[in-house]
This record gives sequence, structure tokens and C-alpha cells, in this order.
Amino acid sequence: MEHKHNTSVWKRTSKTDIIAAAYAGIVTSGISYYVQGLVVKQKGPVFATAFSPLTMIIVAVMGSFILPEKIYLGGVTGAVLKVIGLYAVLWGKHRESKEKEAEEMIPGPGKCVQGNDNSVLTMEDIEA
Repeated sequence: MEHKHNTSVWKRTSKTDIIAAAYAGIVTSGISYYVQGLVVKQKGPVFATAFSPLTMIIVAVMGSFILPEKIYLGGVTGAVLKVIGLYAVLWGKHRESKEKEAEEMIPGPGKCVQGNDNSVLTMEDIEA
């Protein structure tokens, strides 16, 4: 079976087509980098990195709706495994942050001393 390519589809009719495509690419890239920067600043680099596989899943789903692309079982299985991995990373990061908060609330050794009248003295009180 021979498949002919129609190269006339790729020809641009005017400069506005090129400008519109470039503008759309620049604006969406700018928004994407800005949102990634906010996520890295607030939550850390793990969250920004963990969500990058979702881009491929979104592209596959949108391609099946907008373009006549077919989604195969292998692609769906891979997407499910990626989502499971994403949630495992986020669950581990959430658990790690909870443990860190719990450690910060427990005073370490040498930070508090109990006085004779059952009052608690901190190191700053003893040094003063």
C-alpha cells in the first residue's frame, strides 16, 4: 500500500499564520514556565518534575479528541502506571513533610531543662 504525502498542507498562505503560530508557542511556553516556577518556589522541585509525565497523557487524550488518533491498550496501560507513580511520589512527599513537621514540634536534647519547682527552663533562660 503506497501512501502519498500532501505537502501543500504545510505551505503557509500569509505571514499572519506564522506570527499566530509563533505567538501561541511563545505565550503557552511562557505561561508554562511561570507556573512551573511558582510550583518549584512553593512546593519544591519534586512536584514540578512529578507532573511532567501528565503532559504526555494530556496530549494523547487531546489528540484522540481533536485529531483522528487512536489510543491503544499499551498507551492506556502506560498512562495508568504513570499516574500511579505520580501519586506514589506525591504520597511519599506528603508523608515526608508530615514527619518533618512532627520532628520540628518535638524539642531536641538540651533545649529544655526542668527546674526544681517543675518549671521548664530553656537554654536562653539558663544563659541569661
